[in-house]
Amino acid sequence: MTDGKVHELEAEITEIVDNFVFNKIPSRLIYIPEMKIISRADLSRAFDPHAFALFADTVLSTPVSEPRMAVSEWVETTWKSAISRMKQNPDEQQPQGIFQVLMKAALPTLDFIARSNLNNGDRRSRLKDLVQSVLKYAILSHRWLRDGEPTFQDMAQGEILSSQGGFLKLQKFCEKAEAYGCLLAWSDTCCIDKTSSTELDEAIRSMFRWYRNSHVCIVHLAQSSKIGDLQKEEWFERGWTLQELLAPRFLKFYGQNWTPLGADALSNDKEDEKLLRAICTVTHIPIDDLQNFVPGMTMVREKMIWASKRRTTRAEDIAYSLIGIFDVNLSVAYGEGNWAFHRLMEVIIHSSDEWGIFAWAGPPSTHSRTRAIPRSPRGYSSDTTLATHGDASFTLSKHGLQLKLMILLGTVRQDADCPGNFVFVAGTLFLRREAFAPFAPIKFQAPSDQISNDRAWAVGVVNCVPIGDGTKCELRPDCDYVCLLLSRGHSEVEWRKVITNNVLVIHTLSKHVVRENFTSVWL
Repeated sequence: MTDGKVHELEAEITEIVDNFVFNKIPSRLIYIPEMKIISRADLSRAFDPHAFALFADTVLSTPVSEPRMAVSEWVETTWKSAISRMKQNPDEQQPQGIFQVLMKAALPTLDFIARSNLNNGDRRSRLKDLVQSVLKYAILSHRWLRDGEPTFQDMAQGEILSSQGGFLKLQKFCEKAEAYGCLLAWSDTCCIDKTSSTELDEAIRSMFRWYRNSHVCIVHLAQSSKIGDLQKEEWFERGWTLQELLAPRFLKFYGQNWTPLGADALSNDKEDEKLLRAICTVTHIPIDDLQNFVPGMTMVREKMIWASKRRTTRAEDIAYSLIGIFDVNLSVAYGEGNWAFHRLMEVIIHSSDEWGIFAWAGPPSTHSRTRAIPRSPRGYSSDTTLATHGDASFTLSKHGLQLKLMILLGTVRQDADCPGNFVFVAGTLFLRREAFAPFAPIKFQAPSDQISNDRAWAVGVVNCVPIGDGTKCELRPDCDYVCLLLSRGHSEVEWRKVITNNVLVIHTLSKHVVRENFTSVWL
């Protein structure tokens, strides 16, 4: 390769390295051989594009068909040859320090790239694969100890007590990372300078991407020694660990004594069917989503249900831990409390067309005039199976939420069988002189101060079926539909949503199809 070609390849490698280091991976990493924190700039400076160009040119231009061991030896020989060529030129600086160590550790894992058909495919993609194989990192997921976790300041000042439980955990994590061929690692305890609001903000908003781009996520379940213990494991109850479960492509679970919980023969527990079935039972997340989760604005209600049983220490983290799950841009402002979740819901409602967002129960957010936003994910329940139809043209503005519903009038009375509960009874409908009830009475729970006899009552069916030009809708026989309980004073025009403690579901009884006009309601 001519000097000009070498310089071109160096420039391309530098661009790939900087894009990966400054945009894809955490801002700070543990360099395991020295147990010290290094920055992105440290890593970028350590990478030697000239030595790597000499190596990569040979790897990317030579077809290989030998058995695996021969390929591994060939890759290592190619690297040694690149170093030898540099030594022949006294003006060239030799690879030093971190890069030399990372490169040596990565060589045994690069044969999979060399074994591919190197004469086909995208050369730049293969070059990216080579770079990322050298810079791969492991990431830790765990429950914090009450005290004794090493901080960024501890690591920076070298003030680590080897007897601390948190440091012992960090050491074990780094040992497992090395076993996966990683000499770079990340832990949320010590790789974020939490005294810097800018750094903390970036970490929170980038966390999903950092877990997704890791070579392996190592999960430490401190309360489990076998798969049967997962039901009591607090890791599955915390807010932040939801994305730490879903984001990584490669995941390995270790129990309280750092013994694998999954099959020893599998390096990736996302391929362990027995373990995945147990996790599915605990989390109610389908196995396909555990293996192939895609962030974004689809399945909004299902994702909220997954989050509904999880807790965070800070109220704001209920929202911040879902930023990556929904792939949204949300500023971080600790001190805002429940405002954070309200803001998250506003972003979701503006971006999503899934009416199931509104199938929740319990207290609403108090941060705007609309009652269409829940106070937290706890308002979502997995007890209700929803059909896919419904109006998707809802809008949210400063005036509230505008939603098109089928309005069915009725009355509300006390539940004689269960004091303190209430029943909504639909009014009688007529079709060809035949009177019929569109659905059975609905039992619900609600604060008693919201229920009075001097108001008009109705339900607004959310997922009725649009027909024709979209101005009308229908309910089909023997189907379930989600609805909102509405009321208004006899002199009032606008309906108001009544807060209920359970999601209201009606089941149509009649053999008749019920057709009505859509009514636009501000909630």
